[in-house]
Amino acid sequence: MLKEYFALQATFSDHMKELANQNRFDYIFSKAYLYLKMGPEIYRRKDAFQMPNIEWDKEYYPELQYGCEQLLIAKGLLKDNPIENIDTLSFKYLFSMFHYDCINIKSHVLEVDNKVSFIDEVLFLHFIDESLITYYQWVKYH
Repeated sequence: MLKEYFALQATFSDHMKELANQNRFDYIFSKAYLYLKMGPEIYRRKDAFQMPNIEWDKEYYPELQYGCEQLLIAKGLLKDNPIENIDTLSFKYLFSMFHYDCINIKSHVLEVDNKVSFIDEVLFLHFIDESLITYYQWVKYH
């Protein structure tokens, strides 16, 4: 895991390193990595808050996996490189797995091929240490 993280971080600009630090990317990266390595059942057993929540429908698991895969390539840290192709609830669940609650969403209008969609700027609060992080999601409008 460290090898992959340091290889990715070596590609970061100074601005990206600052964003990664502000948004606890090392912590998020490690949680996403472990989720992908362990799978949802083992991850839940080892997680302090038993995430992913047993009550969540398993239909969300593929989107949680895809969200973790995107986090491992640093998607979501920048408005210009948001997490894509997972629904809004899955995006919230993704960060809940890492012990963050969504506390604010600010939507930015994006027009692509004459279709309106949104980039959501989502502020999350950690369950325990109350750290704040911001990650971005592209919400395609159909």
